[in-house]
Amino acid sequence: MKKFMRENLKFICFALIILAGSFIAGTNTKKAGAATRKCYTINTSNTRVYSNTALTRGYGWIYATDEIKVITVTGKYSKVTYPIAKNRTKTGYIATNRILTATGGSTYKSNGRFNTYRRNGGKYYGYVAKNDNVMILGTKGNYTQIKYPVSGGYKYAFALSSDVENNLKSKQQSTVSQNPQIQQPSAPNGNVQQNIYNLAVASVGTAGRFYQKWYGASYLTPYCVIYADYIARTAMANAGYSNSKINSIVPKYASTSLWAKDYNALGRYHSFASWYNSGTGVSMNKNSTVNDYTPNVGDFAAIDNDEDITPDHTGIVIAVNGNSLTMAEGNTGIGTNATRKVKIYTYYKSSSYWYRSDFKRAHIMGFANPAY
Repeated sequence: MKKFMRENLKFICFALIILAGSFIAGTNTKKAGAATRKCYTINTSNTRVYSNTALTRGYGWIYATDEIKVITVTGKYSKVTYPIAKNRTKTGYIATNRILTATGGSTYKSNGRFNTYRRNGGKYYGYVAKNDNVMILGTKGNYTQIKYPVSGGYKYAFALSSDVENNLKSKQQSTVSQNPQIQQPSAPNGNVQQNIYNLAVASVGTAGRFYQKWYGASYLTPYCVIYADYIARTAMANAGYSNSKINSIVPKYASTSLWAKDYNALGRYHSFASWYNSGTGVSMNKNSTVNDYTPNVGDFAAIDNDEDITPDHTGIVIAVNGNSLTMAEGNTGIGTNATRKVKIYTYYKSSSYWYRSDFKRAHIMGFANPAY
């Protein structure tokens, strides 16, 4: 009996040792998941951390010298782990725009090595190696924010825009799907503008029914204006704008002439011709010339496709390159209002209008410049 008890006692002690070892090891072992993403905050001021995704319950602070780990990213908030003491960390939520200029972008393969920095004009943070796949996010001053691979994951960092241009964009095409008829336009500045570009490029080839449903319109409704609205409003939402601010900057429209009328009343519509739309009763006076106004990413364009000096179509500007610009347009090509696809076109500057070389009847009558 004593022998039996001794044997059982040995077994219990052995099991406890194994269990304790597993517990100790477990405290230093991370659950497998997405690759680690490290970065510093964009600004040198302290960043408020919250305990909830609504960012209403203060929880702590991240300092400019803290390197943080990014767990999840959304347009409004990001879940991060940050240091609070030696060998101690805490997890909470911060506004995404405290660490990122954009939540996504185009990816390029690097053709050379170049340095990265914690923030624009900040301390050295590492380097991008030749053949690394690098995602370009947004720009800040003379620097461009990128996401690049490092051992065990990725870093969000800044690089000189000249290095990005020379090592990533030069003589290359991004891996983002695009219309083969056009060249990849340069990435624009600004968080909302970058979001507009990313969303528009990703939407190429999608059909009208998606946007009609989003708006609450029937499958018979032309959706070119609705598409431009969707891209602009979603880009602002991803940048953290409130619904009230989005509604005040880009209300929902389904009519080209009506948005032109409203932006004109705000002094934000630049008309290259006088025109009248009998269907809506909207008239517009010429108040600008092509040389008076330089389009911006996110501008709405009023387009005349049948040479009757009245706009009947809308596009949204996603890139501007001197005397040419790139436009994303819904409801183009053959089919119905529900089945026609989103496409990207290039327009060129003339003495009176911007026009498409592949369809010279298409003239831009004017641009609205929302106050993003």
